[in-house]
Amino acid sequence: MLRIDPMTSGADLETARELLGEYARLRDVFTCFDRAGRHHKEMTELRELYSPPSGAFFLAREEGRPAGCIGLRDLGGGVCEMKRLYVRDAFRGRGIGRRLAERLVWEARRMGFRLMRLDSLAWMREAHALYRSMGFREIPAYHDRGQPGEIFMELDLGVPAPRPASAPLA
Repeated sequence: MLRIDPMTSGADLETARELLGEYARLRDVFTCFDRAGRHHKEMTELRELYSPPSGAFFLAREEGRPAGCIGLRDLGGGVCEMKRLYVRDAFRGRGIGRRLAERLVWEARRMGFRLMRLDSLAWMREAHALYRSMGFREIPAYHDRGQPGEIFMELDLGVPAPRPASAPLA
């Protein structure tokens, strides 16, 4: 059974670091540039970057095994950013990425954000299709940290959506 829960404990933090390490290595393989400086900073400040009240980080576990993760951070002005959607190879093709993204969008609405933005590398075509199916649309670049061909997208969080199965009832 799949569970999607917020990162709360020290053990969760270590699991998040492990998953994000895999994510960073995957990105580096495809982009052929060194992100070590940024990656190290994010790993060091993970709890601060993705903790309430201005952020969130979720871990997906299948039968207790870490399967994936996703984060949210505040960009200011009622705008948040989806970050680090990652699903391990062994768990792909089961809808876990969609469930993580839906859970994060629900959380962003609950937290009162009005817009969610994201950036995505050009080769992540499956992710782009997922985002479009959720209502994201392409926008001009909203930062200058990107790579050539990077895609920028935005979702209006004011548009109602059903509560995902992974969201808490209260």
